[in-house]
Amino acid sequence: MLLNDAVQITMAITKEILPKDIPVALAFRLEKIVNVFREDVNLFFNMRKTLVEKYGDPIEGKEDEYTFSSENQQKINGEIDALLNSPVQFDESLKIPAVLFQNVTMRGTVALRLKSIMKDVE
Repeated sequence: MLLNDAVQITMAITKEILPKDIPVALAFRLEKIVNVFREDVNLFFNMRKTLVEKYGDPIEGKEDEYTFSSENQQKINGEIDALLNSPVQFDESLKIPAVLFQNVTMRGTVALRLKSIMKDVE
């Protein structure tokens, strides 16, 4: 699994699924997956912030907002893409049976992001 997958899965779980009224057993298993990815995902966001500060020019009067020259935009995009294509560890035993999601409503894009942590998906 790639870091990009871990980031997308973590965001989908924390922003789209866990805030819903879902069965506790499913929430528990999802939280375990988030915890597995937490260190890598946090490291990615910290590294991305470092890259933004390195290549960006702060916008005066606006906190945490930057502009980028086209050259620096290409540099930061390349470095972020390289980070996102880094492999991360995921124990296949943590996969969740798809049937546990049967009564959970979610957008199609969220379902696609979560497909790689489900097992028995038809």
